[in-house]
Amino acid sequence: MARILRAASCALVLLVSGCSVPDVKSLQGDPLNPEAFRPQLVLIDQVVFDAGDVEDVSRDQVAQALLVLATAAEADRANTIARALAPELRTLSARVTGTRGGTSYAASRLPEQWLRIRGRLFSDAAWFRRSSADPVAPAVAGPPPPSALRPATTEERRGLDSTLTSLVLLIKTARLDLPNANDSGERRGFSDEAARELVVDVERLGPTPDVFGVDNFYRAAHIAATAAIGDLQMLASLRSAQTSGRETLIGNAEKHLAKAQAAAAKMSKQ
Repeated sequence: MARILRAASCALVLLVSGCSVPDVKSLQGDPLNPEAFRPQLVLIDQVVFDAGDVEDVSRDQVAQALLVLATAAEADRANTIARALAPELRTLSARVTGTRGGTSYAASRLPEQWLRIRGRLFSDAAWFRRSSADPVAPAVAGPPPPSALRPATTEERRGLDSTLTSLVLLIKTARLDLPNANDSGERRGFSDEAARELVVDVERLGPTPDVFGVDNFYRAAHIAATAAIGDLQMLASLRSAQTSGRETLIGNAEKHLAKAQAAAAKMSKQ
């Protein structure tokens, strides 16, 4: 629907301007990426929306920038919407060149025409100007803002890694213990040893981190490891259970451990 509206509006503009009108049904194409032409767009926005008088140097720079955009609009033969707007850009460039020094662009309605063409040719960008009240964006995009989430500390990483290693060994031992009867010495020995090791694992991990405090992958790994510890704590506390029930708890612990390991592998680096 957006493409059809752009095609129809473009055809209307061509009719009004007196240019040759292509077959409306053949007009197609996506908006251009403004970041690819940021220097030209920022320059045009800065000068055209300036409330002051026209200066010769900036006028020539804007005229040239418009010609650069016209050439870009013609580059993709499949994007007939952009190609239909190219003549308008060249016409606008000629009008800018013909604007006399000491006058204003606002008086010649160039800002309105530029807004219309820019809105049809490019995807919207937060840094576009729409009036002299808007700030002038930098011609080169700055680095992305730093994330508010800190990476896990060395101590937190060490605690997580040690816990995951411990859980791997506990799960392996739990599977080896499956054939042992509930009342056997081997079974009781496993339960007591696992319970002690899991207490240490809880201390290694520490409390669950806040949602908005630390790297999301560290938090996900922490939560999954905690769930695996819970599965094994329940397993260790069972004094009478069928083998299938014990195997289910081990399987759950393995799934939670796999999630913790996957999240830990994606953690951001310090």
